[in-house]
Amino acid sequence: MRLFSLALLCGLTLTATVLADITVTATGTVTYTPNLATVAVSFSANGDTSPATWNRYTEVRKKLCEIIEGHGVKSKDIKTINADINRRYPGVSVPGETPKVIGFTVNASLAATVRDVSKVTKILDDLSNSAFDPQLRVEFSTTEREKLLDLAREQAIAEAKRKATLYAKAAETAVDRVKSIEELGEYLPASGGLKYGGPSGKGGPGLAPAEQTLSVRVRVSYSLPIPLSTSSRRDR
Repeated sequence: MRLFSLALLCGLTLTATVLADITVTATGTVTYTPNLATVAVSFSANGDTSPATWNRYTEVRKKLCEIIEGHGVKSKDIKTINADINRRYPGVSVPGETPKVIGFTVNASLAATVRDVSKVTKILDDLSNSAFDPQLRVEFSTTEREKLLDLAREQAIAEAKRKATLYAKAAETAVDRVKSIEELGEYLPASGGLKYGGPSGKGGPGLAPAEQTLSVRVRVSYSLPIPLSTSSRRDR
């Protein structure tokens, strides 16, 4: 009986598996239409003295805000980005003489968040046609950033699994489990900024947000069971 068992053991083929790694990169993409706009308004105010110039700046800022708020934008959605004052000098200086200050200028910028993008063109029209000659710029974005990123992440992981499964099948094995996931980056573009108006600064085309593509790139590692066969049969 012992000899019979030993003979069976010696004739048995032992099969084992080892886990190999496969790493793939994949990108998930989502197309969306922006539903948010930021209107940047740059303007200046002049005065003979520093206090007078700041007062003029306050007046101009108030008028510009009134124009924007007249289209349903709340005051809390209008922020001052910067405001600085500088001396003004004559255009031509006299050699050997200290330039004389002839006045002051405040340069400032506002940013207005417009939550109804259909109103952007009219806001820009009214600002451009005002007496304050502001420089205007608009950028479109979205309020659903995280939701869109999550959708892109899901697509990226699904694409990574598809790739890994394809490679595993070609190698005559199968994907076992995920070992690691690394997010390589996300890309959520703004519109790049659109200037409004022609060379004269007056009037401009209707602006509507175009569809944009958001993407997330990932690197995923999987383990693959690789069968190893060794024969314990001996020539006797």
